[in-house]
Amino acid sequence: MSDYPCVTRWAVAALVSVNVYIAGVSAAVPLSGYQPRMAIGLTTEKADSVLVDFFAANTTTYLSNGVPGSAMGGGHVDVALIDTGAQAHVLTDASFNAFDFSGAGRVGTEQTLLRGVAGSEFATIHDPIGIYAAPLDALTSTVGPLSVDTNAFVGQYNVAIISADPASVLPNVIGMPLLSQHATVIRVDQQHEVSVGGETFTSPQVDLLPFGDALIPAMPRFAPMTMEPGDAFLNPAAFFPSLDLFGDLSDNPTVPTVTPGAFFLRAQMEDAGNTAPWDKFFFDTGAQVTVISQATAFMLGYQTGDAEQFIEVEGAGGEVVNAPVITLDSLELLTDDGGITLTDVPVVVLDVPDPRDGLNPVPGILGTNLFHDRNIVINPEPGNAFVAISDVVLITGDLDGDGFVGISDLNIVLGAWNQSVTVGALVSGDPSGDGFVGIEDLNVVLGNWNAGTPPPPISLADIPEPTTAAFLVITGLTLTRRRPAA
Repeated sequence: MSDYPCVTRWAVAALVSVNVYIAGVSAAVPLSGYQPRMAIGLTTEKADSVLVDFFAANTTTYLSNGVPGSAMGGGHVDVALIDTGAQAHVLTDASFNAFDFSGAGRVGTEQTLLRGVAGSEFATIHDPIGIYAAPLDALTSTVGPLSVDTNAFVGQYNVAIISADPASVLPNVIGMPLLSQHATVIRVDQQHEVSVGGETFTSPQVDLLPFGDALIPAMPRFAPMTMEPGDAFLNPAAFFPSLDLFGDLSDNPTVPTVTPGAFFLRAQMEDAGNTAPWDKFFFDTGAQVTVISQATAFMLGYQTGDAEQFIEVEGAGGEVVNAPVITLDSLELLTDDGGITLTDVPVVVLDVPDPRDGLNPVPGILGTNLFHDRNIVINPEPGNAFVAISDVVLITGDLDGDGFVGISDLNIVLGAWNQSVTVGALVSGDPSGDGFVGIEDLNVVLGNWNAGTPPPPISLADIPEPTTAAFLVITGLTLTRRRPAA
């Protein structure tokens, strides 16, 4: 295994599938947050002067850069996770085949080792291509086969990506080579549902914009962000060529295009009178859960046996570990307006390799569950790096996003009753974030009944004829089953 370079180090973000069920999980800060996704397309675009140029080139003009190339997979469109915890771009084996790398002559031969929280696996490095991402609202068809307005694409060409083994649990991933070059805007108040390859994804709206762009929404506060190691962000991401092929050094690269760095925010935590002081925590948009290391947990008074529940963490190589979950009294993020303090915060206790060295455990990972009800802007601009954070934009229990908790939200829960859904997907009826629609989700809605501002009254013209109207009156509801028996 030591014969292969280990050039990517993944956190919970890209390597784990978390199956979560917590009795009585707090809806204020759910255990699991959202997974931000964008539509992706690939092209055969690579640099003209491949003998000397191995760097990724940013572009906003799909197939119009003056660089030879064509759409891969007949213009196939897929969906990828937007993951600041990933140092390279990754495709599933299914997407690799759908984009027809073989027909495009872009199949590589070298491999790299991916390490995660629960194991490791090998992935194949491919010849440089163009990789593009578009917001989900640019899709012109949201049920596969997907189609997209290509004018919305931003991306990079001359990029060597990797594809996972057919048995891998890794999703498609847009990683740091592209995300480090743009401001990433994530809007939880705009939700999308997309189906492709037999799988349905629910995601907030995600846009990639140039630094300082006028379209970046203003936020009332920002959290200072550090990018470490700093020199990883000074130059464009690059791949390392094969020195065995002097006719075209871009074929069969030995190392994929990588940005070997990560984003960090400062946070402190308290529980039962114990404090874990201010420290740098890995900020990972691919992580639905917030994680603390065993050392951080011990500072907070955690002892073996204190776990309230365990979750299964499935990582690279398909290995599974059972990780304890505890609920902290508070977690505070450092911001310019005095900090954001969250209470009753569920966290997973797990040692995850620090992306800065791949060896020592990082103090913790800040996951998307902390921002489940706020819009954010991630701005990795050198010398001006920050995460801007909005006020709360989603009312707890408001599943349809109309600013009011009422009958339509109740109907979303009842319509998906006893079903497994995308973890934390509001439009699927899972405000508790456990991946199952049941009593916890009903209690979230009923516990916040009539919160917010009621929508405008319905006009008489909008009322259907009595023969087509159906009314549901609930006079009593006894719930004895949380979920179907295993």
